[in-house]
Amino acid sequence: MALIEKTNPVGLDLRIGKFNSYLYGRLAFSDYESYPRIYSNEVKEKGRVVLVPEHYVSRDDYINVAFDDNFEISSFYYQEDRDTHDEQTGTVRVSLIVQAQLDKLYPSAPHRFDEELKGTIEQISNKYYAYDQFKLIGTYTTVEQVYKDFTTSHLEYSNMHRFYVVRFEYLVRYNPNEQC
Repeated sequence: MALIEKTNPVGLDLRIGKFNSYLYGRLAFSDYESYPRIYSNEVKEKGRVVLVPEHYVSRDDYINVAFDDNFEISSFYYQEDRDTHDEQTGTVRVSLIVQAQLDKLYPSAPHRFDEELKGTIEQISNKYYAYDQFKLIGTYTTVEQVYKDFTTSHLEYSNMHRFYVVRFEYLVRYNPNEQC
């Protein structure tokens, strides 16, 4: 269980960090790996270049944060390439990608608890105290849409049975110069 945070975040990273801390605390799963904003890095795969979601660890050290069944649930944030600015405010779409093993999160569930997990995160998002700055605007549930910015060739499952991935899209307003 780990809430991984950026050290001295600024601007968008500060806004994401506050929301991530809020969400992590409300979900309170015991085996939850929660990453901050990640990067889309190029890697060679079978002679071609593909994009993978990676978390910056140090200098040239990154770790891939795509679905890892060592955790019951993991999540990361991904920023759209384009943002807009007016005077002191930036606005950008940010995606929260959640990857879960439903059978481990809800071992006594009478059915597949995909809609329950999605609904819980939507409800928590809509109750966020700074909802006007971190506003939920959409949700995707197919593997192709959840990972639309990344390669999926390494995934050996579909969004069925025990595995579940979901992408929440937020419109985020932030001050690019805001610091802790």
